[in-house]
Amino acid sequence: NINSNNISALDSIGKQMAVTANNVANVNTQNYEAKRAVLTEDTNNAIKVTISKASETYQTESTKQSGETLHTPPSDTDNPSNVALEKEISNSIIMEHGYTANAKMITESDKLAGTILNIME
Repeated sequence: NINSNNISALDSIGKQMAVTANNVANVNTQNYEAKRAVLTEDTNNAIKVTISKASETYQTESTKQSGETLHTPPSDTDNPSNVALEKEISNSIIMEHGYTANAKMITESDKLAGTILNIME
């Protein structure tokens, strides 16, 4: 059913938005590890969300010496979150478009069903 798939997509995108909002809210929280929400399609074509820790690592400084990249990890007293605001904001724009598209599909499906019922009367 188209509407149930779109409804599951809206629900999953809403959860994905909540993960992003939580990441942005904790951008300045020391030792906070960002989460990521991945949308996948199940066997019934419904959308589900899987939430896990982000795999990105925080690197404070990199320098090149003789072709090698050296990374200096953050000190224990200065370990900020690994939230990448630019990634979170760009992902939120994509989520907004996905949410809008699925909501529009539900609206248009409802209009079509109403038109069909009016024709049958």
